[in-house]
Amino acid sequence: MFVTSTDHKIVKRITNTPEAEADVEFSPDGKTLAYSSEREGIWNIYTAELSHEADITFPYATVINEKPLFKNNKVDRRAPQFSPDGKEIAYIENREKLMVYNIESGKTRQITDGSQCYSTTGSFAYSWSPDGKWILMSYCARNH
Repeated sequence: MFVTSTDHKIVKRITNTPEAEADVEFSPDGKTLAYSSEREGIWNIYTAELSHEADITFPYATVINEKPLFKNNKVDRRAPQFSPDGKEIAYIENREKLMVYNIESGKTRQITDGSQCYSTTGSFAYSWSPDGKWILMSYCARNH
């Protein structure tokens, strides 16, 4: 995965893995990336953060810290999206449940029970409202 500036021709490599990576999302302040990566045979969400206060953008960063959002990597997690205030990350768990992770507390809450939707691609369409109080989700029929 790479990041580049729209103003300059500098490109910065963020990851150096052979695994698939997808669903890249900037935090509202632009200092953190969240993305899905299929490492160890299962999808998990990772974050990459600027390490130094002097680094204000990814293309010019001297050090970038990458870490998994979840240490228990036995659950399929994809499609992260930051809340408008940057305090939470919504994501899809096991291709069917919409979940929200609170960055400060480390706690997760379940938004949907998974009975309405199952995605063969691992993701379905959803988005935060501008005030962060609501999440809009596409309905996808689940055939049993």
